[in-house]
Amino acid sequence: MLKVVIAASDGFGDYYLLERSLDKILQNHTDIELVSLHSKSLNRIIDLYARKRELGTHRFVPNLLNHGENAKNIVIEEVIEYASHAILFVDENQELDTVLARIRDSGLHWRVIKYKDVLAEKLYKQKA
Repeated sequence: MLKVVIAASDGFGDYYLLERSLDKILQNHTDIELVSLHSKSLNRIIDLYARKRELGTHRFVPNLLNHGENAKNIVIEEVIEYASHAILFVDENQELDTVLARIRDSGLHWRVIKYKDVLAEKLYKQKA
């Protein structure tokens, strides 16, 4: 089974980019599970994609009660250990955040999809 972590820069929510990218990357695979960290906006579009393609999903949620401040680091390690591949959606105007960099450097097979956050750029220009 191909266990694919889907991770993204903060604020990513482009379902159509995710759909096109995953369709292209995963086209030759049939037994797929999409793995994600706890992120409301990203999980919504992963769940939509998975339902449309009848794929399984597995979500890792930090256990703040048991692990406190270290919960996020622990869950990232659990995801890296569980998954076999990673697809990272990265805003071309931002550096990789810690989570994305750790997934990329983990030894998983990975792909980076760079995107441009047009809405954020438009709002920034309106404020300037």
